[in-house]
Amino acid sequence: MSEPANLWQRVARQWSSLGPPLRPWPADTAFARAAIDGFLRETAPREPRALVLGVTAELRTPAADAGCRVVCVDRSRDM
Repeated sequence: MSEPANLWQRVARQWSSLGPPLRPWPADTAFARAAIDGFLRETAPREPRALVLGVTAELRTPAADAGCRVVCVDRSRDM
């Protein structure tokens, strides 16, 4: 089954109006931040980097706030 050509364009435009479960719950964001903090505490990399699979601000922001260089990858360019 193929998706409509403009599906991800519509999703990208409407992303800010969506909420859980289509976007991460606050608990998901807290979990990501705790995992990042634990990793940085244990390894203390010189230039911490993070890869986020799926362009989701709720998962990018904790890494960026922790000082990581963040790369986000998504299947859809529109996202």
